[in-house]
Amino acid sequence: MSGKLDVRPEPCATCPYRRSIPAGVWAASEYAKLEEYDGSTAEQAVADAAGVFYCHSVPDLVCAGWAATSGDRHSFALRLAAARGADVTAVLEYETDVPLFGSGHEAAEHGRSGIENPSAEARRAVEKVITARDATGRPVEFS
Repeated sequence: MSGKLDVRPEPCATCPYRRSIPAGVWAASEYAKLEEYDGSTAEQAVADAAGVFYCHSVPDLVCAGWAATSGDRHSFALRLAAARGADVTAVLEYETDVPLFGSGHEAAEHGRSGIENPSAEARRAVEKVITARDATGRPVEFS
């Protein structure tokens, strides 16, 4: 990985770190990824957070919610990216006024609470992501 990491200007409407996102938008496996970035640098390494977290809607950009919540100098993922030649400055300097959960665990806990019975708002958010990803030519893959 080399080059400059660009951060989305603001957390997207379906960002799992946003406090305003309805629960149940993402799969449990996606929520589990958020928690891998929590903890000390050594704990992140143990959790195998080997890559930065990219935006679900625009996958060429680093997730703004992740950058604000986990993209600091203690981030194992950023240290690894920098060691591979990436310019991580934009992530380290990123700030937002958008209300976000304080950790990946908080965001994941909220999100998982709606997986079994997603609200109509959550279902609309899923459709929004599918449409956005289709427009990028990199559609959402369902396993």
